[in-house]
Amino acid sequence: MQKLPVYLYSNLLTVQLDLDDYEKRTNNVMYQRELKLQRGMKNKVQIQFMNSDQKRVRVLASTETVGTATSASNVLVVSDASNVQLGMSVNSDNVSAGTYISAIDSNTLTLSNLDPLYDADLDQFLSPITTDINSGTSITFNHNFVFSMFDAEQNRMVVQKTLEVIDDGVTTATRGIALLSLSDNDTRELHNSYYKFSVTLADSDGERLPAYSNTYYSIDGTARLAGDLVPVLSAGIETTSFKYFANRDVEPNRYEFYSGNLRANPEASQLTTVAMYFTNYTGTVEVQATLDNAPSNFGNYATLETKTYTNFTGVDYANAEGTWSDVRVKWYPDNSDLPGLLNFYSPEMPGNPTPGTAYYPNGKIDKLIVRS
Repeated sequence: MQKLPVYLYSNLLTVQLDLDDYEKRTNNVMYQRELKLQRGMKNKVQIQFMNSDQKRVRVLASTETVGTATSASNVLVVSDASNVQLGMSVNSDNVSAGTYISAIDSNTLTLSNLDPLYDADLDQFLSPITTDINSGTSITFNHNFVFSMFDAEQNRMVVQKTLEVIDDGVTTATRGIALLSLSDNDTRELHNSYYKFSVTLADSDGERLPAYSNTYYSIDGTARLAGDLVPVLSAGIETTSFKYFANRDVEPNRYEFYSGNLRANPEASQLTTVAMYFTNYTGTVEVQATLDNAPSNFGNYATLETKTYTNFTGVDYANAEGTWSDVRVKWYPDNSDLPGLLNFYSPEMPGNPTPGTAYYPNGKIDKLIVRS
């Protein structure tokens, strides 16, 4: 019996955050590993903040007791605002995600939101306080870290998220750790490629400070967005040329057309789909398949499905299920209502209404696309 080890662990990324004005030593980091993210899936990345001496630093600011506040207001009054700074995020079930401190006046804090909700009936933005807060409630104020990922080639921001601070100020294991959460929708429409990212911190004056990706003052890191678990369509086989001949055994003037051998790739899939593009077609189509590994032009093909059309323009399809090595399409326009029963005129054929160009009185198949 095969044993398959599967590893479940946190994606941990280290960044340098020099908040200690007294630490003078420098630890040179040779490189910062690239951050690998999976497109179309939920990604959770732990951000470990460290100083230049490779010491983990606390990023939890403070927990304060607040007074009564209502959802009609965007103001909080705290018992002590000495440890609170502009730009800090507000973590509470009573406020919406993305809420931060935009102004401080003594112990009175004004709250704003990165993505405020707008009420069209009131013609105003709603308060970030979603439910009333009782006096004596403890609320945590964290440093406001923002993760930004951008496309350097097109010079555009593609993702911007506020980090959730996990550091609780007590537990050693969570010291200096914040959590980046990217939903599947955040990356679904992005291309598999390399992106630049940064982590910034709101300073006491509301401006943003960079966190460093290494101790050489590089403020950007490299993120690789991969689609390892996102299904990608393989390239299909497309053909617009068909071999033809007059089948004298059936009718003297009925021409039949063949697409040639189109590989079904049975080693990859047991379902092959043939898309057929028609223009004003009246006639019959036979979808055929073979088990021969190297079939000749008229090899041992079996007809899987027969379809008929009348003045059809558009796209239709047929499936070939099984471990077929090759498929092909045979088609012949109807000739029962045509003069001389001719359903095709080659460019040089006498009587061709369009000399120099092939003429199909009852339409034709323009192209085929085959995908397994």
